[in-house]
Amino acid sequence: MSSDGPPRLIRALIAADDPEILAALSDALGSDPRMTIVAVAGDADAAARLAAAYRPDVTVLDVKNPGDGARIVGEIRQAAPETRVVALAGGDDGSSVTAMVRAGALGYVARGAPIAEILETVDRASRGLPSLSGAPATWGSLEVAEHLGHQAMEEARARTLAMDIDALLEPGAIRAVYQPIFELTTGRVVGYEGLARFEREPPWGPDVWLAAAGEVGRQEQIELAAIRAHLARFDELPADAYLALNVSPTTAMSEQLATLLFGLPMERLVLEISEHAPVADYEAIQVGLADLRARGARLAVDDAGAGLASLRHILQLSPDIIKLDISLTRGIGADRARRALASALIAFAGQMGMGVVAEGIETAAELATLLDLGVGYGQGNILGRPGEPPGAGAAAPRGPIAELQRPDRTAVVRVAIVDDHPVVASAVAALLASEPGLEIAGVALDTARAVELLDHSQPDVVVCDTQLGNESGFGLLERYQSGRPAFVMYSSYDYPIYHRAAFEAGAAAFVLKMAQPAELVAAIMSAAAGQSSFSPSTMRAVHSVGEVPTARELAVLERLAHGQSTSEIAAALGIRPRTVDGHLGSLFDRVGVGGRTELVLHAVREGWIRPKPTTTADPRAGGGPQQEWLVDAASLRASRRARRLPRWRSRRATYQPNRRDGSAPALARPAQL
Repeated sequence: MSSDGPPRLIRALIAADDPEILAALSDALGSDPRMTIVAVAGDADAAARLAAAYRPDVTVLDVKNPGDGARIVGEIRQAAPETRVVALAGGDDGSSVTAMVRAGALGYVARGAPIAEILETVDRASRGLPSLSGAPATWGSLEVAEHLGHQAMEEARARTLAMDIDALLEPGAIRAVYQPIFELTTGRVVGYEGLARFEREPPWGPDVWLAAAGEVGRQEQIELAAIRAHLARFDELPADAYLALNVSPTTAMSEQLATLLFGLPMERLVLEISEHAPVADYEAIQVGLADLRARGARLAVDDAGAGLASLRHILQLSPDIIKLDISLTRGIGADRARRALASALIAFAGQMGMGVVAEGIETAAELATLLDLGVGYGQGNILGRPGEPPGAGAAAPRGPIAELQRPDRTAVVRVAIVDDHPVVASAVAALLASEPGLEIAGVALDTARAVELLDHSQPDVVVCDTQLGNESGFGLLERYQSGRPAFVMYSSYDYPIYHRAAFEAGAAAFVLKMAQPAELVAAIMSAAAGQSSFSPSTMRAVHSVGEVPTARELAVLERLAHGQSTSEIAAALGIRPRTVDGHLGSLFDRVGVGGRTELVLHAVREGWIRPKPTTTADPRAGGGPQQEWLVDAASLRASRRARRLPRWRSRRATYQPNRRDGSAPALARPAQL
């Protein structure tokens, strides 16, 4: 996205029991150019239902009854986990504020605070920043303590990252491996791409380590250390093969790189600049690379087709080689859009005298399509996995692509870890890295980094936490609905609603974090094989969707439909309020809803209760007819007889990853070059 584009509007939901406060909030937020109001609720109890329907960035909640604040915040967070909640309450109601914050509210503003303060709190909440202001004096110390706590955590994280990066600069910390690049029409190896493997904890992938190095200002040092490791074994590569080195624009122009390359045969070196690396000044990089290119070094633009930046790189830098990104080659045989884009890039390269290398070739179908499109060169695990250099005296293999030797790949499963807790993520990655047949593709601590990791590294299986800070792991799962990669959802919470959500969204398994490691490994292997492996507890949670309430639960539902509060229901039934909340919590879990209003509507749809119009006036409805809610015994009996489950089916049942296909690719028809 262009940096000079319009700022993203904050999508806000407003819920307040007081009509005057509701109007004031609507006027204030509606007049702010940073915000747009997606929904308004005159009843705070309806906030969860509207949040689930509209998925706002922020919900501004004002609750008349302080005792209901924490409950409604919890319902909103359950119905729309990605929505941040800003709570308004009386300035002297510290206990209510505490309860709402503990329930998940990210921001708090005292009722009657200046409009500017409310707007600032909403803006901070939209960016995931807490704000606790305008409360009693004790809240001031809490806000300072919270700020200092966040600041201390960030400083500690930066120190830890710096120490980890320093460890990578030690001898032996970076292992150089080389992936062969083939001429597709002849099967001849023409070059090797140097790839780095970081032999330090945590077991992150190269992209994650480089991003971490960038955060502490040491990316160039890590890149140069990786290049030194690759050049140390340059003489072990065949004399007629080139070496491709990955560099950022800053590193490509550095004097240190020129010093490292001094005296080497430049005609055997290719510098690859990634699409993901921003270029601030194209003219400067052209000048910086001019000497190396004049002496024979070639320039490649990596990740072409992954975004607009790669197209700018191609137009501004005039590279010798265009490398088609893995996201473009994956599944290209069955995707017309991918074929069209690849064909356009290939045609452009032909007219400009540039070579084309396709990355990430994994299947015979992809290989055949690329040959038909006229791609001259390619690399990928189906052709040759990264490994040790073959030796200077080794002859580069020749022959048809179908006869290329391929390593046994049936036991290798690449796994990505997505968890917002760095300690847990590192521990899980270390555990899985020690398992034979598993390879860690990388670790991501939030949704944004997870998307970048999955799109670039293309793992077989993702082990994903159900909650990623203020976001939901299920949202990440929904983003990848094609079945590649397969998802194993895991959580610290054994909530039935989490089990059902994983099953419905198409995950391959749901595993608790306290489960034995063997259970997680088994789920990963089943997912990699295209199989679902949900436990009996998950299936019981799934099938409990149609479970009919007990007589006591029906009594609670009937009174809830009349608009009675928890205390009123408890008094009417002669039970404790905690028991009422327990019955409602059980219904929320089984039905899979997050609010009381939504629960009543679900009960009506299922026929558990039904409305009966009467002539009784309800002043809350403006004098119109009141709805009486009656238990429909006939519908209940029918529901007990019918235990249907039509909507809870995995969309990934047909996933069959071809990484486990051990057959050699079919000989493709030679392209007409």
